[in-house]
Amino acid sequence: MKSLKLGFLVLAGASVVGSAGCGSREPTAKEKADAARRYEAMEQRRLAEQIAAFPASAPQMITNLESITTRDVSDMEAAASTIRVFDQAAMDIRIVEDAAREGAIPVSSQAVAAKDQLKRILIQKQRELFPVMRRTYAAYVSDAVSGAGANFRAVGTGGKILRAASPSFTSREVVMEAHYTLAGQANRFRFSQAEYVYSLTGASDVIEMRGRADHDIR
Repeated sequence: MKSLKLGFLVLAGASVVGSAGCGSREPTAKEKADAARRYEAMEQRRLAEQIAAFPASAPQMITNLESITTRDVSDMEAAASTIRVFDQAAMDIRIVEDAAREGAIPVSSQAVAAKDQLKRILIQKQRELFPVMRRTYAAYVSDAVSGAGANFRAVGTGGKILRAASPSFTSREVVMEAHYTLAGQANRFRFSQAEYVYSLTGASDVIEMRGRADHDIR
């Protein structure tokens, strides 16, 4: 909520600066505070409506999650789309949980029950599909950089390690350049580590990643 409030004030300030040359006056501190309070009240109403509607909308989200199988994430586009579905479900769960914890917005027992059911299915599906999607991602990256002769694989328990081997890996500098190119997307697939093997020498560089646990929805 604070970040939304800050964004509103920044936009309000930009508007004032842009119109200063037209004779508009600077809003007073009280006017800015009143505008921020109105915006926050509007956001509270919007969230209250969203939470009230959650028991009715959650069953469709659950059905969508349950319908995704390992076969459905065998290509990169489908895998990326599935992560977006996971993210949306996780965000809705957090909204209900945060509201229940903070107590500023009413949360019905039906909303809590729907959230608990959605959370259980989401965690189950993440654990089932993320290992498969990591293999999908590794195959995709191997194809994308085929000209460099690189071979990427998802290895280790749950495929949490992204291992890449290439004759192009000739120095730490080259490895880090490759890593920074793919790290953001690889983190989305929750890899915990990247290992770059120097094909010509057998040496390797291991880089820890920020990929969360498969069951994590925060």
